[in-house]
Amino acid sequence: MAVDVVKQPLPCTQAEYEHFKTIYREFCYVADHKNEQSNSKYSYKQTAVLAYLKSSWPVIEAICQVLNIELELTPDDARHAITGLGLKGAAALCTSGRNSSMQAKKVIAFEEERLLDLARALFDNIMVRLHLTFRTFPQSAITPNTTPLRADWQKVPIIEVPKIQESKAKPPVETLTKIDSNILQAMSENPEANMLRVEIEGAAGYGKDAVTNSLKRLEAMGFVCRPYSAKRKGWTLTGKGAATTKNLRH
Repeated sequence: MAVDVVKQPLPCTQAEYEHFKTIYREFCYVADHKNEQSNSKYSYKQTAVLAYLKSSWPVIEAICQVLNIELELTPDDARHAITGLGLKGAAALCTSGRNSSMQAKKVIAFEEERLLDLARALFDNIMVRLHLTFRTFPQSAITPNTTPLRADWQKVPIIEVPKIQESKAKPPVETLTKIDSNILQAMSENPEANMLRVEIEGAAGYGKDAVTNSLKRLEAMGFVCRPYSAKRKGWTLTGKGAATTKNLRH
């Protein structure tokens, strides 16, 4: 017996479907270019997809429940899949009992890759299911569906977020402070590939708090990074940071 698709509920509105396609496209770019974190386009898209996921997570949960898709990720898991575990997440992972004897760098890299694979699988599944669902519905049945689905179990209201036009929206202007510039120059003159924070303090002539805050800013802007795969822990200049130090000398 054939199923009348018109009588089956859509998992979301047409607008929410189009918005998820935007989220999916931005996520795929970030996932496929994760080794280009010093690129300003990557930084902008990473920020955009994080904002999309934060505001649209209730929609994703609602879609998964209607389509009977198992949601194995939490909002924090999705964020870590995109940004990495960060200092707090890495510290918590490496100090847990089952990982205490393992090499910290391998544990961190494995967990970040696992979360990214889970996120890929989830968003691929949602995208395919939504595409098939909307393709089989007559347009006459889709057009009136402008009100978000509100099932009895759903307690969080669905919010539609306007799509950002990339041609009009521009990344924020990156401004370096004097401390930032001095730290970049000090790192560029260091013979070691990586510098510990205490070494940066001595080379740049600033205290612990000033250097720590500056490194956080520089990391957020893509000028420095902490290569977990390196033999020596510490901070190193990215390609963007190295190019910037050359301009600072002129």
